Amino acid sequence: MPEGERSMPGRLPAKTEVPPLLIWQRGDRSWNPRSSTPVALSRREKEIVGSGGRPAKTPRIFVAYRMKMSESLKVRGEFEQAVHAYEDLARFVVKDGHVPIGAQL
Repeated sequence: MPEGERSMPGRLPAKTEVPPLLIWQRGDRSWNPRSSTPVALSRREKEIVGSGGRPAKTPRIFVAYRMKMSESLKVRGEFEQAVHAYEDLARFVVKDGHVPIGAQL
């Protein structure tokens, strides 16, 4: 979230902050890494998260947890329940590293 705005579950921000290095393109204004003044680079959502013409994959959230700790497993389960409690996140699949050797995550 941009500075001064508050993040809330289910709220879609009108603006977001992304490190310029991830979206800068030739022709954009340059910025000085020593300056504390931000440089605004405008992008449409699909320019940042577009699928490049390929079908979109099911969005996934990877959760790392300590498999041998019951408290950690409980937090992992509660996190997945919390994700699926929000309509906007219900399509996300929560994955973890507890899979057979060689399996795709």
